[in-house]
Amino acid sequence: MLVEKLGDDYPASGQEIRLKCPQCALRGKTPDTTGHMYVNSHAEKFNCFRCGWKGPLSYLFKVLGVEAVVTLNDWSTVARNMSLFRSSKAQLAVKIMDNTQEIGYPCGIVHPAYSPDAWAYLTSPKADGGRGLSTEQISYYGISVAVEEPYVGRVFIPTFHDSKVVYWVARTFIGQEPKYLNPKGLSKVDFVFGLQQAKSFDTVIVTEGVFSAIAAGPNAVATFGKAVSVSQRQQIADAGFKRIVVALDGDARKESLQLCQWFSSRGHETYLVDLPKDADPDSDSTFQDRVRSCSRFSLESALKYSLTQGNVK
Repeated sequence: MLVEKLGDDYPASGQEIRLKCPQCALRGKTPDTTGHMYVNSHAEKFNCFRCGWKGPLSYLFKVLGVEAVVTLNDWSTVARNMSLFRSSKAQLAVKIMDNTQEIGYPCGIVHPAYSPDAWAYLTSPKADGGRGLSTEQISYYGISVAVEEPYVGRVFIPTFHDSKVVYWVARTFIGQEPKYLNPKGLSKVDFVFGLQQAKSFDTVIVTEGVFSAIAAGPNAVATFGKAVSVSQRQQIADAGFKRIVVALDGDARKESLQLCQWFSSRGHETYLVDLPKDADPDSDSTFQDRVRSCSRFSLESALKYSLTQGNVK
């Protein structure tokens, strides 16, 4: 059995087995030592009820580096790769991206003649409720419009790796809830939007949301929220940028400081953009000026940043 070959013999029932989850440490949790990841051989799915990592078994095999299609009776390769998975967080981040599969989604071209509502949402001025994007930006980021349920009424903003779509967000433009949908079986903490495009620049701007990254420029990336995972941090750190500019939303001051400290402590030239509490790179009309005038991160700048909390104009 898998639990015996991996040395993780935890009680389970029916078609399920339990393993130590290799992703818990990457998702802000302490390493899993008691077996929170359940693997269901009948449903061919896995799920960690501690950190939320889940998906089809084929994805688990791919992430672990199992190139061939395997069955639940062939675990020797999985066992070897599980030990690799636990070796170091830096290797994990690289391994996840190197083995990510391309994912598909039902989409069509954004064009005023074929998808006028999506076109209006993306290109109308922000003052009129649109996103203010240019035709060039829509094309550059590969933004498309959904053509099948349950995504009708949404635009797809994809994340690429090696020119493959590995993740996406589907944003409503007709007032649906939730505003954003994501691919089932994948977690946003494993991906960085815009990283493939930004790698051609010396400086990267780290933002939270995809539209903030687009507004910040072609050298900007998005982490899908203020809680930046170790995997995301490592992917950015390993991309070879000379300068890293942290520009999270204005209400993420604590997270901004922590992120700057993480990059700076690892030898990266790091800068911090100070935004008003209710602002983000997409809504702040003076954002580019703030980027040009931001200071290199240091203990002194961190103290100043902390003392001015809530007073930035």
